[in-house]
Amino acid sequence: MAFPRFLNARLLVGSLIMGTAIHVVASTAIAPVAQALKPCEPPAAGRYLLMVRRDSPDVEVALYEELPESVEVTLCDYQGETVLRLSGFPSQAIAEAWQAYISDRLNRTAYLIEPSNTATPGGSNSYSPQALGDGYAVLVDYFSDLAIARTLRDRMGETPGLVSYGQRPYLLVSHTKKMKPANKLLEELSQDGFAVTVVNSRHAILLRSAIILPQQ
Repeated sequence: MAFPRFLNARLLVGSLIMGTAIHVVASTAIAPVAQALKPCEPPAAGRYLLMVRRDSPDVEVALYEELPESVEVTLCDYQGETVLRLSGFPSQAIAEAWQAYISDRLNRTAYLIEPSNTATPGGSNSYSPQALGDGYAVLVDYFSDLAIARTLRDRMGETPGLVSYGQRPYLLVSHTKKMKPANKLLEELSQDGFAVTVVNSRHAILLRSAIILPQQ
């Protein structure tokens, strides 16, 4: 007998929830896209939310099939773009677990939005994904292993940023207008054993200027 498709995800976050339910209103029907959507609301105090681009109706259908009914999914406008807002996560750990699950299961990038009273590295309390712009970005694939991020931080002397490229998260080492210094850094980091690449920075979305590295 086949298991429900969201069962593995529930198991993934089950140890994190520790018996605490996510108290949000369930969305039971797929809402049509309105001509003028309301701007996305920020997360409630002490709660976290995820945002996923709605570039096709299939994304919405897939999310409704995968997510438990306790998670509220709504359509809204984020900086002129239609996104799906997944709300009600009571902790960063639970939200990040679902963020990873959506990436692995649906091959979609989910952006984590923190409550305004939660500080992030660099002194910023907001989380606003934005395009890097023209130039070249030096990226390191850290395979969701924060040990690689720490090693890179120690190698560079500063905490790397976090970007989305090709719907996958990468560490941002450098953003430059010139190809020569980007290629030089590529060579140096490759020799140090990092999985590094140089890409057109217009295709990369900056998620954080500095990745969050929990204390060991």
